[in-house]
This record gives sequence, C-alpha cells and structure tokens, in this order.
Amino acid sequence: MKKCSKCQTTKPRSEFHKNRCRYDGLANYCKGCAKEHRRAHYLKNRDAQLRKNKEWWDANREYWNAWKREWRKSPKQREKDRQSNLKWKAALAGAEGHHTIEQRLARFAYFGNRCVKCGTTERLSADHNIPLSRGGTNWAANIVPLCLNCNSAKHTKTLKEFLG
Repeated sequence: MKKCSKCQTTKPRSEFHKNRCRYDGLANYCKGCAKEHRRAHYLKNRDAQLRKNKEWWDANREYWNAWKREWRKSPKQREKDRQSNLKWKAALAGAEGHHTIEQRLARFAYFGNRCVKCGTTERLSADHNIPLSRGGTNWAANIVPLCLNCNSAKHTKTLKEFLG
C-alpha cells in the first residue's frame, strides 16, 4: 500500500506508475491523479504545444516522407505493426492470450494461405474465430485467415455462423 501525495488516499502499489528515480520505485501520484495532472498541463499549454508540433513537422517533412517510403518497402515492419495492432485490440477487449508473428503465419499456412470463406490469397488478415467481443481469446488457435472483404462482412459472428 502507498499513499498518494496529491489526493492523500492510500491505494495498492499497482495504482502507481513506476519511477526508478524514487526510493520505492513508484511515482508520488496515483494513476488517477497523474492523469488529471497531465490533462491540466495539456490544456494549460495546448496552444504552445500545437505550435511546437507544427514547427517540427514543417521542419522535418522531407525526413518523415522518406521514412514512410522506406517503411512501405519493409514487409517485416508491416508484420510487426499488424501484430501490435492485434495485441492492442485484444488488450482493449480484455481478452486473454497472445500469439507471435510466427504462430499467426503458421495458422495461415495451416489453412493454405487462403481466405477460409472465399479462397482468395489476396489481402489476407488475421481474424478471430470467436470474436473478442464475444469472449474469444487472442491465442493462435483462435486465429483464421480471412480476406479484408470477408473479414468486414463477418463482423461479430463466429466463423461457424459466418460460413453458415
């Protein structure tokens, strides 16, 4: 247990962000107070921060465009970003489990690198057999390949309901 120096309430240690500079390794403010503090600081300095961001983008536009062109060439980076996106969506849904890029690609290979609905090999995406919104997990066993069109049409149905 630790006492927040802002709201003066005693909370579990999990309610404080980590801070290696502090003797106990935790921040002074609880997560709620820290969020309020950051929000107040943002609102107070919003115009200056927006101006600073715009100046940076104007000064670094060519660098940023070159970086984006390079990124588009890298399939490995795109895979990492897809994986990160899947992990983020699962965390938002509170789903348990995780899988690696290799496990996802192995699942795709198991299904012949084809959409399980229409059979196309173009624009495949990882879909959850049992949707996260309906209690599905993010384990590799719950991943199936669907093309983007079929994935959008499936929405929150299970694969069994979708295939009919």
